[in-house]
Amino acid sequence: MKLLVTNEFGEAQPRFVDLAFSGFACFLVAELGVNSPKLALPFALLGSTAPIFFARHKNEKRRTALSTIWPELIDHMISGLRAGLSIAETICSLSHRGPQESRKIFEEVETRLKSGEDLTSIFTWMKQIFANPIADQVCEVLDFARGSGSRDTSLTLRTLGDFIRSDIAVRGEVQAKLGWVKNSAVVAAIAPWILLLILSAQPTTVAAFSTPTGFMILGIGVLLSVIAYLWMGKVGAIPGIPRIFAGSEPDSKKSAKGTSAPQQPSEVQSGPPASRFSRVNEHINTPASHVARVNEHINTTGSRFSRKNRLEVGS
Repeated sequence: MKLLVTNEFGEAQPRFVDLAFSGFACFLVAELGVNSPKLALPFALLGSTAPIFFARHKNEKRRTALSTIWPELIDHMISGLRAGLSIAETICSLSHRGPQESRKIFEEVETRLKSGEDLTSIFTWMKQIFANPIADQVCEVLDFARGSGSRDTSLTLRTLGDFIRSDIAVRGEVQAKLGWVKNSAVVAAIAPWILLLILSAQPTTVAAFSTPTGFMILGIGVLLSVIAYLWMGKVGAIPGIPRIFAGSEPDSKKSAKGTSAPQQPSEVQSGPPASRFSRVNEHINTPASHVARVNEHINTTGSRFSRKNRLEVGS
């Protein structure tokens, strides 16, 4: 049985059967260890949430990988444009020249182009599939160049690629510094249950937690463990770059939601192409403000935990 079924673009999607199978497996293992169904039930509840966290972790790694490959993709685009290829031909060539992580996406782009779909709708679809502000900026530059025939597309892409490389480097350092927050959250959530599993070797512990009061304490412990883990993950999260050029939803998501009112284009996407292109340049030329917000978040998080440590030492 395969857990965490992925869709055509590699996004993990846990099913109900995955949650049930994971919880039942944890229940069997815990019941064999503690020899008490009531004491094994909290382990089953915690184990049933494992596919959700694994899917979130896998999707986060996928999004990170797709965001870090854009400097290489931009280099391929610049090479194609300088070789005399059109924008459509340059994008289609990425299905066999680009990184492995994005080839399936550009294969779908090539299929859509061959079926007669226009580039504007394809750029909107790409924004939703990549789901990161870097893809939004690149698609806006290419869409403007397609509509106005700009001769400085390669230069603009080169400048954008330099800013993207610096931003990826800064975010990598920030993630390395804040990685201890997520690791401490995992240890803090798992440690009490490992201790309970060890203490359950004593019959008195099993008898104490088999009572209604003990079972209620275990239920409260499960709830608090989940809340604490989610809160620690929120504290250690890095503020994301706002997606000011995000387009409307792709056709697959629209069909999944059924008939709904069409989305009105946002203020950023409306207006003449020149004004949109000026907003692209304004956005990519001011990465320092985002880096400052990230550094401020790091300092705030560090001071918060330092005050907590001082209180614990003083107590």
